[in-house]
Amino acid sequence: MSIKTEQRKVRRLKGELVLANTELAFQEDEKRKRADELTLANKELAFQKDEKRKRAEELVLANNELAFQVSEKRKRAEELTLANNELAFQEDEKRKRAEELVLANNELAFQVSEKRKRAAELTLANTELAILTKQYEKAEILATHDQLTGLPNRILLRDRINQNIYLAKRTKTRTALMTLDLDAFKQINDTYGHHAGDIVLKSIAKRLTGLLRDTDTIARLGGDEFVLLATQAKSNQDIKTLANRVLKIVQEPIVVGKQKITVGISIGIAWYPSNGRTGKTIMKYSDKALYAAKEQGGNCYAIWGIK
Repeated sequence: MSIKTEQRKVRRLKGELVLANTELAFQEDEKRKRADELTLANKELAFQKDEKRKRAEELVLANNELAFQVSEKRKRAEELTLANNELAFQEDEKRKRAEELVLANNELAFQVSEKRKRAAELTLANTELAILTKQYEKAEILATHDQLTGLPNRILLRDRINQNIYLAKRTKTRTALMTLDLDAFKQINDTYGHHAGDIVLKSIAKRLTGLLRDTDTIARLGGDEFVLLATQAKSNQDIKTLANRVLKIVQEPIVVGKQKITVGISIGIAWYPSNGRTGKTIMKYSDKALYAAKEQGGNCYAIWGIK
């Protein structure tokens, strides 16, 4: 083999070697690029895995939060259920209480109605009782008082005399009984009429009442006859003073229309117990003393047993 041939062969081999090296360098470069791409891909994959892990952790946290919220909601739901049950119980109690109040109000209304009815019945009964009381009082007044003058009559006087005698007996005191009779009263009726006579009697009754003490009694027995029961006259001088006052006040003129009428009065006096120990006996002796005063000309007084 010639040298040129060898040289060409060497050049060809060198060329092939260069091509081979170039191919190898290209392949190495491709490998390096692929390695870089793989590195980038791995990094991307690692990043994605890291993101997935983070997302997974976030999801776990979210799930935990969600689970917590669900648990809270469940607790809240249980609390609301308990609250609703309590509220329902309270509403039921309120309804029961309302029903009890309605029943109580109905019962109270019934009681008020009954009380009102009872009050009306009591009012009616009280009204009837008041009417009966007034009628009784009126009947008692008519039975025990003189209709013209309003003074006690013979019935009430007898009771007062008996009471005073009983009291005088217990206290060992004296009681004076004065029988009074207007002088010539018949002439007043004949001259001025019975209406004038009634005015005179009422005026005399009013004057005599003004002389009384709290324990004394003045009564009209009928016609022109009066009786004065003096319980606090302790002596003859006391009763004489009272008799003189009666004479003086009776003699004062009485105006009847345009007329002035003057009357006199005769007085008979008897004592308990010196003239008697019963009302009947004292009345008898006071009447006798009155007759004695009339025999003296009237318009004076006489004490039984004393001249």
